[in-house]
Order: sequence, then C-alpha cells, then structure tokens
Amino acid sequence: MMSAYAPDGDRIGSSGIKVPGRAEVEKKYAAMLAAGSPRRPSSKPFRAAVEVRLLRPDVALRDGSWTGQHAGKPVRGFITLTATKQQGRWLIAAGRDRGVVEWS
Repeated sequence: MMSAYAPDGDRIGSSGIKVPGRAEVEKKYAAMLAAGSPRRPSSKPFRAAVEVRLLRPDVALRDGSWTGQHAGKPVRGFITLTATKQQGRWLIAAGRDRGVVEWS
C-alpha cells in the first residue's frame, strides 16, 4: 500500500493529525497494525466504492466510501485521495480520512 503514496505525499486520519511523507505514513500504519488495530474501523470484511474524477490529465480526485461492522454495529467511512501522475504512475499526493460513523 505504501508504494501507492508519493514520497512527499501526506495523510490526515480520523484523528485529524497530519502525517507528512510516505515514510511517516508507513510508520503510522505499521504502529497501528502492530498494536492489534485497537481503533480498527471494521471488524469484518467491508465493501468499498470509489469514484474517480480527473481534474487534469495528471491529477485525479478519488472519493471513496465503505461499509462494515465494528463491535457488532454497522459502520461506514469516507476517504478522499488526491493522486498525481508521476513518470507514468499514479501516486497518492494527499489522503484525507473523513471519519467513521455508525449507521443503520
């Protein structure tokens, strides 16, 4: 997954903290997974949907949503990714987690 991030890409998770750079994003995910994912938003496999809109031939906006379960309750989450085409390859320049909510 981390190879999908641009070296200078960043991510803002549901905590609102900005994590700058691919290496730091990777460290954040590694720490979360090593801790057993206590804040894992979905405790069961989830379904995701992604819409892509080209803003320019080399810039794309990807809005995604997913549904799953956490602690036996249905949840859904939203994410927005801005990707840029660099040397023929699409890389995430900015990832924004827009939160997880319970729903029915």
